[in-house]
Amino acid sequence: MNLKDYINMIIKLKTESKNGDFLLALIDAFIREPYANENFENPLLKYESMETLKGICNGSKTLKREYASEIYSLYDKDKMMNFFYQRTDNFDDFKESLLNFGFEIDKNEENDEDIPSTLADLLAKIIENISKGISQTYPPLRKINIHNLDKDAFKNVYIKDGYLHINGQVIELPHDFTLAKLCIDCDLPYVVELLKVYSNLSGTTIKNIKELKVYPEYEKHFSEQNRCYYSAEAMRRLVRDLFTDGEEHFNILKDEIFDSIYETYVDLSLGDGYQRLKNVLEIVTKANLNSTILLNIKGLVTIKEKKGICHILVNEGRIKSWVEVDYE
Repeated sequence: MNLKDYINMIIKLKTESKNGDFLLALIDAFIREPYANENFENPLLKYESMETLKGICNGSKTLKREYASEIYSLYDKDKMMNFFYQRTDNFDDFKESLLNFGFEIDKNEENDEDIPSTLADLLAKIIENISKGISQTYPPLRKINIHNLDKDAFKNVYIKDGYLHINGQVIELPHDFTLAKLCIDCDLPYVVELLKVYSNLSGTTIKNIKELKVYPEYEKHFSEQNRCYYSAEAMRRLVRDLFTDGEEHFNILKDEIFDSIYETYVDLSLGDGYQRLKNVLEIVTKANLNSTILLNIKGLVTIKEKKGICHILVNEGRIKSWVEVDYE
């Protein structure tokens, strides 16, 4: 299946007057909402012509790989599923189409068919493949439902040489997991809050990453935190791509990490943001986590991912700031 096939499959959901507008609405639903202070728009708006979007829908034009990569990095499964729920309550035709193309239907915790979940992840796979230069997506989606796995499947599960070994299967990991993206988006809240920490330490307002070059020790510290952040984001994407309920389990892990660091984060005796950050990162590396079976996968949740999830919590506003703590 390619993007044209997919759009033809779901075209009955269109309420917009033009196919290009429908594609824009579809991708709007696919990508997450910006974090606080973050600024981005639907990558399709970079196309200058509605005719180009129409061409992408009918297959006469192709979605640029760099745009597909950007779109895929912003995937929000729950938001995408809500798009389907808001536009129909009858998924019978979609089920028939999915089965005709050879794709397996996801099952939810009650073991009922979860067609919106399958539709969301299928579009994610198509867009991911486009970003890699692959024009066709073939069945099956090869996702595992953690809830339906026997717990014995996790006794000898591990990651080695870019492959996940689980339940008798050997699954190649996405490239993003082995080489975490190390670009820097200065609008992301975790970057903004780290710059406040360095400003507090130096006594001088540091406005951007370039200004860190004056302080090599801060620059080195930031580089390590950036690696941790993208390691955690890569792990989030990995479990989302491999498991039908991966995002749910990542959120469970995230909640447990927040609970494990909260008392340290709000410690009234701490006088500066750097010490607060340092103490939190030390606590999280020692935290005895046991909330999700993902923790049984050797090599999945390392010290880097634990630290990185703390920065994800900053992005999400659950940690307000390392310097300006909100005690409410």
